[in-house]
Amino acid sequence: RFNLALSQTYLGAYQAAMDQVTQADAERVRRALGPDPELQLLRATIHYRAGDPATAEDILQTLLRDPKLAAATAAKAHFLAGLIAADRGDAASIRRHLSALPAAEAAGGKADRLELEGHLAGISGQTDDALRLFDQAIVLRSLDRDFRGMTRVLAAAGALAQQGGRSTLAGSYLLRAGRSAAQRTEPDARAWLERARDLGKRAGGSALVLEADATLDQLGPAGQSD
Repeated sequence: RFNLALSQTYLGAYQAAMDQVTQADAERVRRALGPDPELQLLRATIHYRAGDPATAEDILQTLLRDPKLAAATAAKAHFLAGLIAADRGDAASIRRHLSALPAAEAAGGKADRLELEGHLAGISGQTDDALRLFDQAIVLRSLDRDFRGMTRVLAAAGALAQQGGRSTLAGSYLLRAGRSAAQRTEPDARAWLERARDLGKRAGGSALVLEADATLDQLGPAGQSD
């Protein structure tokens, strides 16, 4: 049920994913297995991706109050909580969750740090530094074959570049995010590609428009690939 819920989350089928998590929880209760922190972390992730960050944060706070929580699970929880804080522009909370992350040597752990540091720099108005940090995180996510994570950072970099008035650069990031997401039929692929195309038109970037249109054509009409 955990793996099925995870797959459904990737596809944007959030209610179906939540149903699987709820049933998995019920089975654990029936078998007297006790709570599963990883299952609760997945529940928080589903709420976050479904546009309910408040519920996600409540779940994460409960998890992080557990003194027996495994270090790896705590790190994931702090990272997700940091992303939620970044979405609302809460620099103090990002710093707090950053300070709780371990000094990881693995690519995934380093990328988590770089991604949150990029958000923090962006909120502080340090756009160039933020994009540099995002670029480093993108490379590490790719090396770690965490393509969904890579896509998330590309989209964040695109949004920041667009906010800074850098239409061509923003379109390039969003095109890469959209193409990567389209390969896995992720729900945000079309929106990112359409934004890339619009930014290309605004900046006079014909190549960007053509590439975005070509990938949109591969997705088919709106609603068909959802």
